[in-house]
Amino acid sequence: MSKPSEATAQPVPFTSNGAQQVSEGGFTGVSINFTNSDNQNGYVVNVFFAWYNAVSQIVRIDEESGVVFAPGQTIGFVDAWNVPGAYTVHAFLEDLSGNALSTAYEAQVTVAQPVEPFVCTGTQVPLDSGFPGLQTTFTSNEQNNVTVDVYFVWYNQLGQVASIDANLGVFFTPGQSLSVFSDFSMPGRYYVMAFVRDPRGGRTFRALFGTSLSHVDPDAPTKIARPFPRKR
Repeated sequence: MSKPSEATAQPVPFTSNGAQQVSEGGFTGVSINFTNSDNQNGYVVNVFFAWYNAVSQIVRIDEESGVVFAPGQTIGFVDAWNVPGAYTVHAFLEDLSGNALSTAYEAQVTVAQPVEPFVCTGTQVPLDSGFPGLQTTFTSNEQNNVTVDVYFVWYNQLGQVASIDANLGVFFTPGQSLSVFSDFSMPGRYYVMAFVRDPRGGRTFRALFGTSLSHVDPDAPTKIARPFPRKR
């Protein structure tokens, strides 16, 4: 990845009170205001954000081109990313010919792992309960109340969908945990996957839980395994 020139030691017309880490819309990044200190002339500039990793390699360059500054004007910029890691971000301005118009302002940014909207734990209900299945507890990490659809997909040993169990319109308040049960009456061994879907936009929160579940027919006769006789 090629590196922009950043700023030189020459006098520059743009100043800033510094760059700082911000979080916006689920992304973490850098916020900075640039001020055109030249009260006589306007400029058309390119805004750069260069992201360096822990070993000083550039891993991302974001550019906003053709920004018009009037004399004395201040404009704010935000550049955000969603890849977890620790970064040093340099923010600076150049004119359209690549000449530096500001010094490089630096911010330390830590992008955390995204918080899943829902988390789930599951417990296999034992066969002797009379209702073998999967008991799951979903916990909402959403900031607001949300109504979602909870699905259980039962896969057989061939990887085919054997059953879909849907619980529609499940209401969660922030931080609330709810237990949901799913069972399937056909004997066999299944892999069960549970997940949550937002019905408003069709958004599917990631698959949350899967388990291998044995299910036998309680009315079936007991079979006794016997070894094959040895050949003489």
